[in-house]
Amino acid sequence: MAALILRPAFYKMTHFSSRFAQKVDPKGRVCVSSKLINCLDDRTDRRFRVCPGEVGVKSPCLFLRFIPEADYPKWASWANPIFDGPKDPRPSDERRRALRFLSQVHFVELDKQGRFIIPEELRNAAGISADAVMVGAGNMIEIWAADKFEAWLDGEEL
Repeated sequence: MAALILRPAFYKMTHFSSRFAQKVDPKGRVCVSSKLINCLDDRTDRRFRVCPGEVGVKSPCLFLRFIPEADYPKWASWANPIFDGPKDPRPSDERRRALRFLSQVHFVELDKQGRFIIPEELRNAAGISADAVMVGAGNMIEIWAADKFEAWLDGEEL
């Protein structure tokens, strides 16, 4: 007799894997591989958030994160504390880090061809020009400048 395993809804999670070389056009448009899109639980939802991969005060932006809209609230909960009253209870450096991150998050939607525009400020911060690499990283996709990704994999300090 086969066992039936029921999982609560919170176990339902997108899981991206593999890597894909992608071209970025002069307008900043890049196509997301259909193999990555097919990993989505709800393939009709084509809304995402794009944000820097590193949010530290002095950390360089090595890559961008491409997060499904449905997963974004859980992922970014660290930047949205719940507090009672008019004053934010976080220390200044923690609040600064959260605001730095939140101010760089962009909402994007895929067009019919599976493309979206990487905002210019994020392309510049991550050093992404014509050649990008999309890497499935669990519940998000990382977008790297192709040369930086290869250097990082080789252990170079960036």
